[in-house]
Amino acid sequence: MPHFLDEDRFHHLVDAAIDYAIFLLDETGHIRTWSAGAERLKGYTADEILGQHFSIFYAAEERERGRPNQILDIVRREGRYEEEGYRLRKDGTRFWANIVLTPLRDEAGTIHGFAKVTRDLSERRAAAEALRQSEERFRMLVDGVRDYAIYLLDPQGIVTTWNAGAERMKGYIGAEIIGHSFKRFFPAADVLSGKPDRELEAACREGRFEEEGWRIRKDGSRFWANVVLTSLRNAEGGVLGFAKVTRDLTQQREAQEVERALLREQAARIASEAAQRRLLASEEAARLAAQRAEETSRAKDEFLATVSHELRNPLNAIIGWSHLLLQKGGEAAPRKGLETIHRNALAQARLIDDVLDVSRIVTGKLRIDLKSFDIVSVLSEAIEVVRPAADAKRIDIEVDVDSELPPLFADPDRIRQVIWNLLSNAVKFSHAEGRISVRVSQTQDGSALELSVQDSGIGMDPEFLPFVFERFRQAESSSNRRFGGLGLGLSIVRHIVELHGGSASALSEGMGRGATFVVSLPVRAVAQKPSPRHSMPEPQLPLTGSPKILVVDDQEDACELLAEVLARAGASVQTAMSCAAALAIVDRSPPDLVLADIGMPIEDGYAFIQRLRARSLDEGGAIPVIALTAFTRPEDRARTAAAGFNRHISKPIEVRELMGAIISLLGNTNSPAIR
Repeated sequence: MPHFLDEDRFHHLVDAAIDYAIFLLDETGHIRTWSAGAERLKGYTADEILGQHFSIFYAAEERERGRPNQILDIVRREGRYEEEGYRLRKDGTRFWANIVLTPLRDEAGTIHGFAKVTRDLSERRAAAEALRQSEERFRMLVDGVRDYAIYLLDPQGIVTTWNAGAERMKGYIGAEIIGHSFKRFFPAADVLSGKPDRELEAACREGRFEEEGWRIRKDGSRFWANVVLTSLRNAEGGVLGFAKVTRDLTQQREAQEVERALLREQAARIASEAAQRRLLASEEAARLAAQRAEETSRAKDEFLATVSHELRNPLNAIIGWSHLLLQKGGEAAPRKGLETIHRNALAQARLIDDVLDVSRIVTGKLRIDLKSFDIVSVLSEAIEVVRPAADAKRIDIEVDVDSELPPLFADPDRIRQVIWNLLSNAVKFSHAEGRISVRVSQTQDGSALELSVQDSGIGMDPEFLPFVFERFRQAESSSNRRFGGLGLGLSIVRHIVELHGGSASALSEGMGRGATFVVSLPVRAVAQKPSPRHSMPEPQLPLTGSPKILVVDDQEDACELLAEVLARAGASVQTAMSCAAALAIVDRSPPDLVLADIGMPIEDGYAFIQRLRARSLDEGGAIPVIALTAFTRPEDRARTAAAGFNRHISKPIEVRELMGAIISLLGNTNSPAIR
């Protein structure tokens, strides 16, 4: 027997290593030594295992395949063998083991046995499997999140993963975006300024970067996003890439903007009221106060203009279609219903005008257009507007008018607004089966006309009378008040009357005893003849020559309404619901005239007129275009004119005004498209 490591010394060396099974095999694979660690790991005592073949540690199917002897052949051939796999203990249980086999050679290099070291890696494998399952659950969790875009970038910002939330939010499927730079999510201006690269640099430097800003979807639309970019590093601190989480905050931003606007308006109002109760300490303080008031006024104007735009669009279709249906005629009952729809839609439009008038009053922009007219005809029109509401409560409206009244030189639309507000107020605060008395008379000296509206309603507390004409002031202010409204009507009444040089007053003998409102308007000597009291029929304005008219509006109802109106007037009508579609029609068959909405998505009416006016005459660059819009402020009209529109018509559209504008443009244009 050749001499190699003394077995007693070997036992002393390895018995202390109880976490490892260290033992020797002879040249045929039979066990020659057995350590304390081997007994602990595999369950056999030395008496039980010495002399046994090491294949006893393998499963039956591996022994049948001859796996143990194959391993010894590998060790003889390559000088070492290492693997991980399942092995058996004495009790038949399995454990995951790391095995290293090396040959034992004599001085001549002849193999006389093998050294085997086995380590139990079951716990480490279980931990690795738990980690793998955890990573798989995390991946499934990330893929299941739909309200967040969660994805990974490489160090250069190239997208390497893509979850369902990212697909839903940004519009790309994984195959379309993986492998591409995350720069395509940024607006062009941000890319040009190097913003994406700065975000990566900040995440590398700080470990994390967070911001809110505009991002771009696949279809080109923008959304307001919260983004968190986190750097991923290896053990040495090198950057492996980035994890990015994006959340769409567009709706929250819009809500916050509205809330901030309202808070700014409230704060400005409180500051303004406080400023009225104290003197400004210096000229600088006065300048700052004026600046704040101007900013508040501008914000309020913008807010009210937006409200007007949103409310006028549906009114346009309501008023337009009811107008068309009324022209068709029909049975009495349907016609009465249509008349009611038409009248009440007009009343709602007047309410919107009241809201806008508050802004004009505050900024001093409310104007009056003085004309000579018969106040009785205006009174009759206002009564017809409120009569359905009065009839619903079975309220009688009694009218007493002096037989001989001089013409009134004033703004008939504004005086109609005054009367309508007073009558509406009387109907609202009158009990069912009540009575409203309206009287118009001339003062004894002939210098003024007096209009009084008396109701039998709930009346007013004498302490409230001094405040009845103030904006936003109402007798009831609790959350469960009985009567709705914003408290604007009477303040508008007073301001309009005072603009005409008149006065407005209110009387009441107390709660439950009704109220009387009296308006006094000065009579001026004028040469104009008063307007007749009967209403004139709406003129018919046919379009001769069957002109081609293109209607551009993103709302299908609006397109259908205008197409019907124009077709009845004799026009050949085409419709388009976007700027691109309209320009394509111009390319195919230039129209004689275009009616274009302003507020449209992607490309609005201003984009359309800009692209059209950039064309040559032969390409339709001089085609007359009328702006149809719910933006009705003077500055809106100035903007449409500057942009290149030929006319500005406000929604809801009056058919007579529209047809008059079309006839004017078709009769005076030099466009080669006009036939």
